[in-house]
Amino acid sequence: MPSLEVEIEMVTPTSSNPGGTNAKFYISDHGHIGANGEYYHGFIQKAPNLKLQDTGSGEIQMSGASIVLTNEPNNANHPFGQSNYTKILSDSGPYFIGIKYKSNFNLFEGQLFIQAIDSESIRCSIKTIRSGDDTPGFGAAGEITNTDQIVPYYFGSIVKSEAKRNDINASLYDNISGSAVKTVLYFMNLTNTTPSIFVNGNSSTWGSTGSIRYSPDARTDGEPGSTRIASYQSTNEYPDDTAFQFSASGMKNSLTLTTTTAGTTFLDLAEFVVYSSSKDGRGVATLTDDNFYILENNSVNSDKTGTSPTIGVLIEDLTQLSIDFLRVVSLSVNYQFYMLPSQTDGERELTIIDKANSPSSSSAFYRSISENDVLSLVIRGPQEIRRILGSFTYYDSFNSEGLNELTGHREVVLNSTGKDLKFDASITSLDSVTNLTNVLSGMKTFYQKSSVNAEINDLHDEWRPGDRVVFNRRDEFVNVDMIIRSIEWNFNDLTTTIEGDATLTPYVQE
Repeated sequence: MPSLEVEIEMVTPTSSNPGGTNAKFYISDHGHIGANGEYYHGFIQKAPNLKLQDTGSGEIQMSGASIVLTNEPNNANHPFGQSNYTKILSDSGPYFIGIKYKSNFNLFEGQLFIQAIDSESIRCSIKTIRSGDDTPGFGAAGEITNTDQIVPYYFGSIVKSEAKRNDINASLYDNISGSAVKTVLYFMNLTNTTPSIFVNGNSSTWGSTGSIRYSPDARTDGEPGSTRIASYQSTNEYPDDTAFQFSASGMKNSLTLTTTTAGTTFLDLAEFVVYSSSKDGRGVATLTDDNFYILENNSVNSDKTGTSPTIGVLIEDLTQLSIDFLRVVSLSVNYQFYMLPSQTDGERELTIIDKANSPSSSSAFYRSISENDVLSLVIRGPQEIRRILGSFTYYDSFNSEGLNELTGHREVVLNSTGKDLKFDASITSLDSVTNLTNVLSGMKTFYQKSSVNAEINDLHDEWRPGDRVVFNRRDEFVNVDMIIRSIEWNFNDLTTTIEGDATLTPYVQE
């Protein structure tokens, strides 16, 4: 029979390594030798229940869990024994914890905190690894020198957005083809491909007189350094009241400043966020000098998606942490994501899920189970939603006063009564409305389905959100075809509880 196996790492500073070294301890609910050859001591009094839950933010995240260990302060094999007992009296954590059952690699990895100590036990809380203050954030560049204009941070496909102009320092730019630079537009995080420029609502011929530069000095152009600010120059002199728009693509990775590579899809954004949050990409430890990274590699698992939707987003004022940025955009394209150890190599990775995706019966994510394994079933009707509305800001109207900032929206109606669901769409113009229409269609299908909560016999640590589970139930006279959105692994009762949207059909007795 498989056994619960828990790994705890204590960060122990030394004189030669003040940052600490990792002392590993292996524990279980009963003593045994694991497949890795390590002896797991039976120090666990009460095993945890791990629940991955849809938070409504676009991220599926583990809710709070706890684990209770024996209190053995004199036992050197105990993670909180001997010198470590003294340590936890003044340092409640975090400490690293990895948990697995049947799998070769950890099912979950996170932070362990000391909650309570008595003569018999040590109670600990388990939390996910979260971003710290040093996690990269992305936002507007601030005011252009000598102006009150803010240069937004652009990602994705930008269509006819407002271009920020500043001609005050135009004389500092090198000449273009022997002519002085007279008009300068500023951009942030664009590729080095020349953008399409629109002057007073009309397509412009700037392509013959302008270029993308990261420096006014042509000798240092192409070496952007730490800046993501680029400029586009023209030898034409335009009146002060001229209105400028542009269409272009944002850089996929603004940290490496690979200006030739565009990021235009949600998958591109996810890969950029993963890079910014992983030790492979940035090497930014979130808590200590050990292994508390949000992610361990800079790849994205997209096996539960179809064609990644094209996006266009801009940040005009506030700086957003990379994971927060991903949450916002996930909601706008009907996607979800979670972060768990890969069962291929054990490294923590990000998995994205298209909520409209349903794995085929031949897929590795298709689970067909016997009704005898279903311990309980609760069916709930669809949420009472009246309509779903996606809004966006665009510039597509020019008059004597210049560009008009307009608000567009598209909606789908589900019922005559209920609440309205509203979100900011990740598009920048009317030209991209088709993207929003497709997203709304997927959302409508999702919210019109019933939801199912099912408790399943055995602990299925190979199941994940986005998996498809199919079973029959004679007691409720129903066939269930559902997608997992939340999952709970109960290591005490050895059961798995899943919840998600479902297609239900009547059970037919053959």
